Amino acid sequence: MADVTNKEAFEALGEAYDALDKAYWAASTLTDKDRIYGLSTVILDEYNALAREGLAANTDTYKSASAGLKAAKAKIAKLRDDINDMVHPIAIATQVVKVLGKVLAFL
Repeated sequence: MADVTNKEAFEALGEAYDALDKAYWAASTLTDKDRIYGLSTVILDEYNALAREGLAANTDTYKSASAGLKAAKAKIAKLRDDINDMVHPIAIATQVVKVLGKVLAFL
């Protein structure tokens, strides 16, 4: 787990959510859409929790991912590995791989 600030974690989670939203709309099957949506809600929950902490904690080291995000770590890694088969636009799949890698780095 890499040391990141709350601000860096917040930004990475926001990027991940945005990329997953694009992937959701680009996914071709309902099963793929369900997988993407399920993880995007976990990421959004953590993003919102950091937003509630506010600007005062921006420079603090990010310490605690929610239990839901920690529990989803293996699913996030699996989705990162499978996204090329789920989403056909290469730019979207590449972005998802990149941002999920950032998130996994601090979990």
